[in-house]
Amino acid sequence: MLVVRRIEVEYVAPARLDESLVVETALRRFGGASVELAQDIRDEAGGYKARLVVGLVCVRADGMRPVAVPEPWRAAFRAAVPG
Repeated sequence: MLVVRRIEVEYVAPARLDESLVVETALRRFGGASVELAQDIRDEAGGYKARLVVGLVCVRADGMRPVAVPEPWRAAFRAAVPG
């Protein structure tokens, strides 16, 4: 399973509870057991609300020890990266 290891957040502008937001996610780095994502959160007009860097690590459910990202997931991440 993938668990959050680290999150960096830069808040750019406030968002309201009932406001529709768009989250754009891009793969920044892919390691043996880790994944780093960049996320931009915008309002419907395209204005930035927040920018995040999210670090994930793949762990075994029993013991929570890091393990290599399984091949089906690797293929899905590779398919998500253009070119």
